[in-house]
Amino acid sequence: NALINPGISWRTENDNNVIATFENAGFRNSARLSFDQDGMLINFVTDTRGKLDGDHLVDTRWATPIIGWRVREGRREAVEGLALYYETSGTAPYIRFEDPAMVLEYNRVPR
Repeated sequence: NALINPGISWRTENDNNVIATFENAGFRNSARLSFDQDGMLINFVTDTRGKLDGDHLVDTRWATPIIGWRVREGRREAVEGLALYYETSGTAPYIRFEDPAMVLEYNRVPR
């Protein structure tokens, strides 16, 4: 699991939110992970996602809300969500996934 890593530290913010901070090679990034009452991840927000502005990157708030789930083989899987940049004029979605037939694979070993 990518979130289980010695370079990531965790801080509980409240019953539904944690702050994860990743440090590597002198760089540090933090994100808030939000969970519903069942403990399922419903959003990931960071203020340090790079967005191209002319010829350079600027830190921009970015979120990936998950808004649709299904149960397959006893597991809840995300089947609908967004990737959003926050701008002064509001949010700017740049990815939306919505596919009730989507098949997700977990812990697959490459061959």
